[in-house]
Amino acid sequence: MAGLLTLEVKNFLKLATAKGVGFKFLTRFYSEYKTFGGDFEENLKGFLKKHFPKRVEEIQTHLKREEFFKKLFTFLEKNGVKVIPFFVQEYPKKLLEWEIPAIYLIGELPERGFSIVGTRKASEEGKKKAREFAKALAQNGFTVISGGASGIDLQAHWGALEGGGKTGIVAGEGIYRFLKNNPALAGKVLKNGGFILSQFSPLTAGARWTFPKRNALIAYFGNYGTL
Repeated sequence: MAGLLTLEVKNFLKLATAKGVGFKFLTRFYSEYKTFGGDFEENLKGFLKKHFPKRVEEIQTHLKREEFFKKLFTFLEKNGVKVIPFFVQEYPKKLLEWEIPAIYLIGELPERGFSIVGTRKASEEGKKKAREFAKALAQNGFTVISGGASGIDLQAHWGALEGGGKTGIVAGEGIYRFLKNNPALAGKVLKNGGFILSQFSPLTAGARWTFPKRNALIAYFGNYGTL
């Protein structure tokens, strides 16, 4: 079942949360060993010695952070976060083009998604129109998708909720950070049957590079259009 914290997914997360380990590292490891399970520690040791000899001690030290990983796995399980890495069937293969190692999802992805994006510094008129349009979309059975940021994004989410429909957030930060920073919005989105998704490791803080990067996902999941 997608998103379960199997041993293989836990090993993937341990490696994916190491500093400097990204898509290329993870996919290269997988292409050589075909799994993050099995003799993971021995495989990783051989992989590091072969390709990254200067990082052996650093990464192996990271993997020994037992308390950190215990808290991470507890958070994911407690909040119903599905971890969908690139090597499982449920992972959308299009995301490989954007070098996204995994997506972290609470809720279910929509069948009829419509995305609304815009500036944080929108005019009052712009905010009003975004809210009204989102409300109408929700009332017609679409899941309104946006980025959870201030301005147009928030108006889209609240408009959909006012319309009694579903809305989805593609966050520009790790899912732990988003839930911590936006508890009220997150709670209402999930209560109405929407979803929260992030392409970033759970503890990743929002930064200038993260918000533009997630825009491709907002558009991708808006399979019925993007405004």
